[in-house]
Amino acid sequence: MAETWTRGDYPRTITLDPSGRYLYALNQRSDNVTRFAVDPHSGKLSFIAGYTPVGSPSQMVFAPATQ
Repeated sequence: MAETWTRGDYPRTITLDPSGRYLYALNQRSDNVTRFAVDPHSGKLSFIAGYTPVGSPSQMVFAPATQ
């Protein structure tokens, strides 16, 4: 597996979204969240370019979809 720099430092929490299609890493020291696509067949992660700046992220909760 090739190494990819994601601008993430000290991932405090790693979580899957409810669909299982995306994995999120909440990076406490770099104050950002990085996102990866999950291959449904192999489980391999692919970094999705870019990151979301967030001050010292520690937890992530997904709200149920409403209609």
